[in-house]
Amino acid sequence: LYYGAGPRIYPKGFTDYDLFLVDSEVQRKALLDKHGVSNSALLLKPAATLFKPAEVEKEFDICFSANYCKTQRKRFEWLIRKLEGTGLTMMVTGVYEQAHVQLAKQLKVDVTWLPFCLRKDLPERISKCRVGICQSASADSCPRVIPEFMACGLPLVITDSVNFWREKYITPETGMIVSDADFVSGIKAVIDRLDSYRPREYYDNNLSMEIAGKHLAKLIGGIV
Repeated sequence: LYYGAGPRIYPKGFTDYDLFLVDSEVQRKALLDKHGVSNSALLLKPAATLFKPAEVEKEFDICFSANYCKTQRKRFEWLIRKLEGTGLTMMVTGVYEQAHVQLAKQLKVDVTWLPFCLRKDLPERISKCRVGICQSASADSCPRVIPEFMACGLPLVITDSVNFWREKYITPETGMIVSDADFVSGIKAVIDRLDSYRPREYYDNNLSMEIAGKHLAKLIGGIV
């Protein structure tokens, strides 16, 4: 088995694998078109079992969670600029730059900045928000915050730049995929209909660790 993302998806000289596991149809197409590799399959990625809704009050409209916000593929500066004048409140948890803090202040974007924390502490932070967002560039493959938000009960607004198994994660029960232009209106639309989403229920029925394990076992069973 081989599993990789972005430029690591097909390292030079690595050709003798029975199955390549990928995160999206974009990667499957790249393997086929660029390398002639047809033995690939989509991998189902669950959240760690510690991710679950916490019984806390909702304090923020949106949650941006990234272990490392500094990398350009997170499009963090784009996000801050996009929120200017929207009135939306955001909680940021992770590693970020002071330049981001200053930009938010300059643009009067309402952001609560929380430092990096252990993963066991993330569910409580995430649960204080109404909507989980992801606006990563396509080089960022299936960000793990997507299943983590769902496991914590947050509906999603994902930009169409994100590289992941779209139809498996985004349904009428879990949220929406939007263009960059519709990002803010999409967030507001989801907030207006929060009670209509069932992200945790969908996660339990389709994406849990048990279901993901069975999915992987079936893939392995097909080659052994």
